[in-house]
Amino acid sequence: MTPSESWISYAKLSSNVGVELGQLAIVAAFLPLAYLIRLSWSYPRLVLTGGSVAVIAIALVWFTERAFDLTYFLSNGTLLWSGYAHHGSL
Repeated sequence: MTPSESWISYAKLSSNVGVELGQLAIVAAFLPLAYLIRLSWSYPRLVLTGGSVAVIAIALVWFTERAFDLTYFLSNGTLLWSGYAHHGSL
C-alpha cells in the first residue's frame, strides 16, 4: 500500500469513526429525555408521531432524489428545485 493509499484509508476510517461517535452522542443525549417523558401525554403525540412523520419525509426526499435523479438541496443546504441534477461543476 502506498503512502497516499494509506492516508486515504486513515481518512475514511477517521471519518466513519467520527460519524459513529456523533450518532452515539445524539442517542446518549436523547435516551434520558425520552425515558423521562415516556409516560406523559406529549410523548406519543409529539415524539412518536412527529418523529415518524419526520423520518417518512426525509426518506421520501432521499428516495425521489435517487430514483428520479433530482436535486432538492445543494450540499450547503440551499433549497434547489431545478429538476434533474447537474453532475458536473456548478
